[in-house]
Amino acid sequence: VGDSGADVAPARAAGMPAILLRGGYTQIAVEALGADLVCDGLLDLPSAMRRLQDAA
Repeated sequence: VGDSGADVAPARAAGMPAILLRGGYTQIAVEALGADLVCDGLLDLPSAMRRLQDAA
């Protein structure tokens, strides 16, 4: 879980899904950074995790 493109690569390297939060310090829209899911905030993480688990 992170808020920039720099957080996607480590997740991929670890074989984990990448989840990005909107509102970070990136000038590129987080939707364009290749994450598996994008959340509006931390409170959205439980439902995001369930969606990833259901998709597996």
